[in-house]
Amino acid sequence: MNSSSILLVDDIASFRGIVRSMLQDIGFSDVREAADGEQALNLLKSSPVALVISDYMMSPKTGIDLLKGMKDDQTLKQIPFVLISAVSEQSIVSEAMSLGAQVCLRKPLGFPTLKKEILAIFAAQMK
Repeated sequence: MNSSSILLVDDIASFRGIVRSMLQDIGFSDVREAADGEQALNLLKSSPVALVISDYMMSPKTGIDLLKGMKDDQTLKQIPFVLISAVSEQSIVSEAMSLGAQVCLRKPLGFPTLKKEILAIFAAQMK
């Protein structure tokens, strides 16, 4: 596992590009991408990362499905997880947090918020 590698999961390529640029501006050069939860789970099993940032609404597997799959896998369950969603339903946020997500962020995603949350996650891992 690369200590600074991030997996970015979203079914919209342009959104992945925007978030990739934000992450690179923070200093993360190793940003991997997946288009849905299923593809992400397959990538993680072959090459774990330090952090997963995932959209909620994707098909065939949602961000919640991805998080559940990670928590069911001994090698993946410790990887920090950030859920991003345009959906504001509290039940989704509650489910993600109960499954172990570090934070749930709303779209549209602002750079200061993303930077603060990502750096806080990595700082907590260093303690």
